[in-house]
Amino acid sequence: MKKLLSHSLLLLATFAVTLSLHAQNPAPVGENTYIKVCFWADHSYVSDLGFYLKAPGHQQSEPGEAGVVQLCPAASDWGAGAQFGSWTGIPWSTLGCNDPTDENTVCNSGNNLSQFCFSTHAYRGGPQLIAGNPEQTPCVCDMPTPLTGTFASVESWENIYGFDINDEGWSVQIYDCENIDNGTFLQASIHFVNYSLCDSTEVLHELADVSIPINDGSCSASSASLQSLPYQGSSVVNFEEEYPNICGISVNENNNPVIYWNSFASQIVDSVIVFAINNQSSDMYRIGAEKFTGDASFTDLSALPHLAEAEYCIGFKNICGYINLISTHQHSTYLSLLSENTNYQLQWNANESLTSQMVLIYRGTSATNLQQIASVSYSDLSYTDIFDSQGEYVYYKISCETNYCSEDKSNLNLNSNLATNDPYYFTSYVAGSTIEDVKIYPNPAKNSISIYLKGITATVEILDLSGKKMMQLYNYTGGEIDISHFDNGIYLIKLQTTTGIAIRKLIVE
Repeated sequence: MKKLLSHSLLLLATFAVTLSLHAQNPAPVGENTYIKVCFWADHSYVSDLGFYLKAPGHQQSEPGEAGVVQLCPAASDWGAGAQFGSWTGIPWSTLGCNDPTDENTVCNSGNNLSQFCFSTHAYRGGPQLIAGNPEQTPCVCDMPTPLTGTFASVESWENIYGFDINDEGWSVQIYDCENIDNGTFLQASIHFVNYSLCDSTEVLHELADVSIPINDGSCSASSASLQSLPYQGSSVVNFEEEYPNICGISVNENNNPVIYWNSFASQIVDSVIVFAINNQSSDMYRIGAEKFTGDASFTDLSALPHLAEAEYCIGFKNICGYINLISTHQHSTYLSLLSENTNYQLQWNANESLTSQMVLIYRGTSATNLQQIASVSYSDLSYTDIFDSQGEYVYYKISCETNYCSEDKSNLNLNSNLATNDPYYFTSYVAGSTIEDVKIYPNPAKNSISIYLKGITATVEILDLSGKKMMQLYNYTGGEIDISHFDNGIYLIKLQTTTGIAIRKLIVE
């Protein structure tokens, strides 16, 4: 239970990191972005007011230019004959006002506005509000006060397409086009939700609980009241069709672990990232990736499953480039062998994540010709075989069947590593590498060796053929390593970096 809890905490931590990383990624405004801009103010003669949204860096841009959305210009300065010249050619008919003669007049002498909003949609996830549609834009002349409600903007939102919703500097501007009134700015907010195939990013810019005079008689970008709304934060909701699971880990005939994961139809998942777990430090490091389509498996060419269990986790990387969640850890079945005369003691590790019932035990005097000799409960974790090998080496493996993942993996057979009393059998398989240009010299060696790593830092482990660790070096970048105390024989050198691992054979004479 403690192990499962630690896995859950890892997942929560990973998810939290994902949210933090997403907030730093570009999130440009586009046609799929939900936008809602709201105003609160105390002001007389509301038809004197014009409302504008300005993108970062465009605080001084004029209406009609890139970076500015004319949400609803002032009715009192609308049309070719407008006194203050703020009109940019938007026809009066876009407002759908009942009296055409209200254009360019103080048509509403009512006071104040409260949560007076302009949006791309009636509500988040709701029907679109079409900019410039007279049935959805606000005719201030005909509205009761205080002005309230959510309306379509008068001008298209395209002028702010491409600007990042996470950037500081998003602003609102209120024009006051007559000298016969006055007012106070109280609050404003800009709410963005950016949708993609992979996630939605929600951002709020808001200025609240203020009392700022609205510049009276100011009807231009250079003089009207301009308020920059501070960035309040963001959140990300990831769209993922299914949680990543490792169905099981098997060891193939070439002594390589094979990781299997859940397979399903997806338009979102692009690839599977495979991480190995360091048995000493529990650190994760990436060892490879596979496109999501295909056999739903990955072969680790660099592990040594006959020396210790191998532990892995995976993450599904979506088409937007994010790894949203990491699977729980899963490890291989490690089979060890102790032999004395005709008694062969087999032991294997527990794997509580699997749902297997039985373990099949295989034996042979050849690694390629094994026959089943017994079956035991998966929870037994050991078996003693009495066998007269007549002087030949003996080879064992165990196998189990699991249905841990979805139904299409219900008959997945998982093999352990091969266990043998042949001390030289595995040296022919030591060739795996995910690090380029690794050289050990001299090899064979007597008193010392040096390892060429091409400018990278590695953790170096030297093991004998029983798996005993003879030496470990941290932060190794090169230089001489003393092996004068090593007995003659064959050893394995394992190098691990942040980019991968490499395993090489060392002969000491």
